Amino acid sequence: MVIGHSVGELAAAQAAGVFSLEDGMRFAITRGALFAETDPGAMAAVFAPPGQVASAVEEINASTPGIGLSVSANNGTHQVVSGPIPRIQSIIEHFESEGIRVKRLNTSKAFHSAMMEPVLDTLEASLSEIAIQAPSLKVVSNLTGEVVGSGQTLDGAYWRRHGREAVAFASGVQTLSELGVDLIIEIGPRPILTNMVALAWPESQTPPFMISSLQVPSGDIPEDAATSDFQQAVAQAYQAGLIIQFEGLFAGEVRRRIQLPGYPFLRDHYWIKESKRRGFSAGDHPLLGSRRDFASGEVAYETEVFRSSPNWLQDHQVFGRVIAPGALYGAMAASACLTEGSGLVIVEDMQLHNALVFPEQ
Repeated sequence: MVIGHSVGELAAAQAAGVFSLEDGMRFAITRGALFAETDPGAMAAVFAPPGQVASAVEEINASTPGIGLSVSANNGTHQVVSGPIPRIQSIIEHFESEGIRVKRLNTSKAFHSAMMEPVLDTLEASLSEIAIQAPSLKVVSNLTGEVVGSGQTLDGAYWRRHGREAVAFASGVQTLSELGVDLIIEIGPRPILTNMVALAWPESQTPPFMISSLQVPSGDIPEDAATSDFQQAVAQAYQAGLIIQFEGLFAGEVRRRIQLPGYPFLRDHYWIKESKRRGFSAGDHPLLGSRRDFASGEVAYETEVFRSSPNWLQDHQVFGRVIAPGALYGAMAASACLTEGSGLVIVEDMQLHNALVFPEQ
């Protein structure tokens, strides 16, 4: 089965055979061009429950005439709000005054809001000449959060609503859990949705094994790095029990067999025995743990953390789950530099791509 997020559902639908690759790409280009014509807007992620966000949106819309705010996505741990820039600024200030985390998203358009309505007629008409097929796979819809029914057609009318209404991603994750999904592969340049799935997955259900096809930083993607990450993802998929078509992995490349050395190995073992230490010990750095010096001159620190050790981790919970705070990573980075002799440390532009979510036990 497939699931997307916003424009990602176009790729999911194409993978399920709803339209051809060429038609899907033309539709994606048309959709992007039309949405680019809409008036400037903004979006913000609010880390609060849906009801609280909806109430704030209604309050702000009632206080000011004109185009209002829209809840454009329910991602589980956070809701996304879209609309005119002044109103987005108002809702950001509203939640910040209540001590609730809000992050303005890096976009100049208000997707999935009333500001998209002027182009929706043209968007729907752009699919009138495209052959639309019934999905060959289960497609979990962003509109309903449920599997597309046998009598439902993903035609122009569907994609019109899709461009305007909120993305029901949290409900889609709930559907995946109910269908017994135990493995998720995210197709994209870096892991984003897998993190959202992990946080939105029902606590009563065993979370799925999750793989990201690529894990590269923002900006230009070095080809060798992208290839290496993809091969690592293939290895993880194989380890998870998927049947891999290895013939396609190196398509277009030349491979040859090589001979291993003809002599027996010396059979001496040089494995580093795993430490039985758990958590922080008295002789180690309180944050960094044990120091490791390598022959190459590199220095690494190694430690173990548990939801109960150090005990202050229990104070950092998001929707009942213990999550390592970002300040921990920043403090560890700064402490490592100070320990190595630097007099002043400034940590800037730190990005956390994967949250460290502790299991319940």
